[in-house]
Amino acid sequence: MIQKDILKSLYFLQITILLFLSGCSKNSKIDEDKFIKIYTDIVVAQDTIKAPSYKFDSLKTVVFNRYGITSKDYNSTIDYYNQDPQRWEKFFDKVTAYVEKLKKQSTPAEKKNFPIEKKD
Repeated sequence: MIQKDILKSLYFLQITILLFLSGCSKNSKIDEDKFIKIYTDIVVAQDTIKAPSYKFDSLKTVVFNRYGITSKDYNSTIDYYNQDPQRWEKFFDKVTAYVEKLKKQSTPAEKKNFPIEKKD
């Protein structure tokens, strides 16, 4: 009887540890297409609203919630891009192309809110 209780406790402990470890490792890089949209939303919000940093953090949280990501996911993705400056350069080219696409789809009044200008 005591052995069964010990085995049950060990089994429960193993399950708990596995769940804990799997929850800690869910710190993944965001898909690039999705990250382009997230990054653009954050830059536009930052440049449009010009809010103090403490309010900007809450704006980032709104963007994160909109795309179903966490700040850990975002920071992990930033770390991934920080490992290679050329990766950032390619990423920024894609962000610029995305913003240009959005500009073409927007009205003249909306266009003034886009902070990224294409440089020729």
